[in-house]
Amino acid sequence: MTEDPYHIMEVDEAATSTNKERRHPPKLRVILVENVPGIGGPGSVVDVERDYGRLELICGKKAVYASPFNLAYFKEMIEEAEKHQDTPSSELSPVTKQRLMKTAISVLVSLDTEWTLEPWNLRTALRRAGLKIMSDESVILPDFPISGPDLEGKENKDFAAWVVINKREKVPVRFTIHHMGIPRVENWNRYPREYIFPQQKELLDSLPHEEYLKNEIVQPTFTLKQEELM
Repeated sequence: MTEDPYHIMEVDEAATSTNKERRHPPKLRVILVENVPGIGGPGSVVDVERDYGRLELICGKKAVYASPFNLAYFKEMIEEAEKHQDTPSSELSPVTKQRLMKTAISVLVSLDTEWTLEPWNLRTALRRAGLKIMSDESVILPDFPISGPDLEGKENKDFAAWVVINKREKVPVRFTIHHMGIPRVENWNRYPREYIFPQQKELLDSLPHEEYLKNEIVQPTFTLKQEELM
C-alpha cells in the first residue's frame, strides 16, 4: 500500500518544548502542492506560522509537511519550482522585498583613511537602519570595487547592491555614500539622483521611490525577523 503524503504526520516539537519555545514556537516548513497567493507555487518549500500551516494549508490540502518522505515523494515538483526563483520563499518575503526596494541606506565611510567597501560595511549600514542581516553571504556587492575617500566621485551618490532573502530571492537595494564629517546637503535624498556607476542607472531608476518624493530622510520603521535574511 502506497503511503499518502497528506497523512505523513510531523512530531509536534512545540508540545515537548520549553516554556520559552512555546511562547515563540518555530515556524512550520511545508511543501506547497498548489499555488497560494503571496506565499508560493507548487513545489515551493516555505516556512509559515504553525497554526496557519496546519489549519489552512495542510488541512486545506494546499500543502504537505516537509518530512523526509514528502521531500523525496515531491522531489520532481520541488526541483521544477527551484527553476523558477520568482516564487516567494516565505509568506513574509514579498513584504520584505518591497520594503527593501523602497529603502535608501546611507553608508558612512572615512574621510581620512583609505577604504574599499566589503559586505560587512553594508551589513553595518543596514543594521543602523534597523535591518539585521545574519551573514555576509546575504549581501552581494556590485562587480566594480567601491573605494575612497572620494568626495567628488562618490559623496551623496548612489549604488545598488543586493540582499538575499532566505538564501533564494536576490533583492536590489539603494545605498548612498556619505563621508563622515561632511555635512549632508539639504534634501540629500531628492530627485534626480546621481550614480557612482552609470551602468546601474537603469536598475536604480526602476526601484520604487515614493519616499524620496517627500524629500524626507528614509528611516525604516520595521525590523526583519532573522530567518528572513539568511
